[in-house]
Amino acid sequence: MAVFRNLFPLIVIIMTLLAINSDKACAADPDMLQDICSADLTSTVKVNGFPCKNTSATADFTSRALATPFVITNPFGYAGAEANVLNVPGLNTLGVSMARVDYAPSGIGPPHVRPRASEIIYV
Repeated sequence: MAVFRNLFPLIVIIMTLLAINSDKACAADPDMLQDICSADLTSTVKVNGFPCKNTSATADFTSRALATPFVITNPFGYAGAEANVLNVPGLNTLGVSMARVDYAPSGIGPPHVRPRASEIIYV
């Protein structure tokens, strides 16, 4: 029991420090409020992103933007198109974009960064 009394202040200090610093290890983006939020591109309401439509249609989740091959004319030897919420309204609030990149022989894609984003790229 005497050993516990000697260690008790040390245990309290360690537990306090762990409690104070525990929020730094649990940092994350908040959960989405809804699963599907098709963008209403015609709305005049200004929010971060686009407001949601009342109903969704199949056309909100499909696009032909990535189906057409490109004519490559730039010096890097690549051409690409992106499908984002403007082309596919069903991607609203998901933080996802899709892209198609066509490369010419010996073509390169210059390095780039997309912070806080996910991508699906077809090459």
